[in-house]
Amino acid sequence: MKNYARTYISLLLGLISLLILPCALIAAERITSTGYAYITSSINKDIFRSRAIENALQKIVLESGQDLNSFSIVENGKVLLDQIQTRSAIKVLEYDIIEENIKNRKYYVTVKALLGQDESSQENKLCKKASVKSIDFSLKVKSNNNSFPAWADISKNWVLSELENHSFNPELKIASRLKSKKTDASAYILFDREEFSVGSENIYKMNVEIIFERENRNNLIEKNIILLAKIKTKLIRKDKVFAELEFNQPYVIHQKLFNNSFLGTNRSDWEKIKRHFSILVKDRIHKQKSSLDCVDISPQVVSRGGVPFIDFGHLDGIGQSDMFVIKANNAKRTYLKIVEIKDHETQVEIVSQHENLASITGKIVELVAGS
Repeated sequence: MKNYARTYISLLLGLISLLILPCALIAAERITSTGYAYITSSINKDIFRSRAIENALQKIVLESGQDLNSFSIVENGKVLLDQIQTRSAIKVLEYDIIEENIKNRKYYVTVKALLGQDESSQENKLCKKASVKSIDFSLKVKSNNNSFPAWADISKNWVLSELENHSFNPELKIASRLKSKKTDASAYILFDREEFSVGSENIYKMNVEIIFERENRNNLIEKNIILLAKIKTKLIRKDKVFAELEFNQPYVIHQKLFNNSFLGTNRSDWEKIKRHFSILVKDRIHKQKSSLDCVDISPQVVSRGGVPFIDFGHLDGIGQSDMFVIKANNAKRTYLKIVEIKDHETQVEIVSQHENLASITGKIVELVAGS
């Protein structure tokens, strides 16, 4: 039996290594390729140079199953935008032009490209990973203590102490603890306002609400009193909720079988439930926090001092090579490129000379795929 287990594990590890090996082989590979484009008109030759580069890169990536395309904006014979895009888990990480020439009405370009694995890519999802170091955190706990035994209690302060002893990335900036506030004879709200750290400059915030409710679940075989823990989490950016989750976890507090035998929860069992609940809350926070790995970037263009801005920046994952597009119902596209990036805002400028600030202010922008 032991020999069989060893053989099985060896085979399994062998299969895993075979699956991993192809990715390792393309992790960092430099390839040289020559492409060309026919010169068919007298417009600026930069457009044919761009097409030749695309052709060279296309030759490299075709065998890797990558999709590569490009587009250019040309107005009055001038190239305003020259954009090459790729869509795949395999990326042209960088390339250098090592030779270019014109011969027989063809523009030739030879490139040396670095082909590798893009581990951050998410197919069909145009989003960015926020790189903030901390987020503000608030907690609200609601419970009707009269519905449960006195020892069956999970307080806000206990939850906070569990969270403070756990490592989160980004770090949770926990708001100052508020004193319990009694609202009526039976219900206690331990955090009565969504209040975050005073004076914080964080624009990302997380709100967690925990609600304990009693449920009676009876059938022909048994009668149960259930403590139902509802965990609601929200991620907020600039006071706008952009991701939220809800999870319900039942715990049996009192159980009586059809023969009236009692199988209730005692104090020692309750300590196990609290440990489980502590792990559960941390897991739900981690799960909600993972939404920061893929933040939707679709802001409005705002005008300040005659200059267009969007309210996403470096800490939201915006990079200098990113571009944006405004789509209209008539299939018209207006492209914007980056001028300057700050922590949470980016100055942009219009690529096309046929558009102006008034025509794009208030419009929704999207990331350009592959930029």
